[in-house]
Amino acid sequence: MDFKASFDIGLNWEVPYYSANDDIFWRVRPALYVGGTQWVMFQVWYWKFWFYFDIFPIKFTFFDWYLMFDVVNYDNFCTAAAYELDVARV
Repeated sequence: MDFKASFDIGLNWEVPYYSANDDIFWRVRPALYVGGTQWVMFQVWYWKFWFYFDIFPIKFTFFDWYLMFDVVNYDNFCTAAAYELDVARV
């Protein structure tokens, strides 16, 4: 049996833009994460079995900005901001 663990530290940036009913939504979410792909290999005689899985123990979204706007009536402008901390996502 062989086991390998590797972790990455990274920064990602999400900018989803979507619409629902008469509203347009836009979000800006930069985040810092720690995690990576792990694998386990079992060898039985000539055969090898590989299992891969992703573990992200922590992800910190340090700015989650939200904007909503009614494009039909040109009103209902809404904005907000927050932060998020995701722990133990598998």
